[in-house]
Amino acid sequence: MLRIPAILFAVLSLAVAARSQDVCIDVCQPVEPVCPSGQRASGMPGCWGCCHTIPLD
Repeated sequence: MLRIPAILFAVLSLAVAARSQDVCIDVCQPVEPVCPSGQRASGMPGCWGCCHTIPLD
């Protein structure tokens, strides 16, 4: 009974791993993430989130 969900989970995990640069879980992280050039972390000290593109004004 658990084989189908386990296989589905494995396939989805591989798909997510292939696109890991696009994946972000917005939860509070105590340490500010290092973001690529042109991006910055959302949040504030003690509760950092994902890296997002800096909007051009």
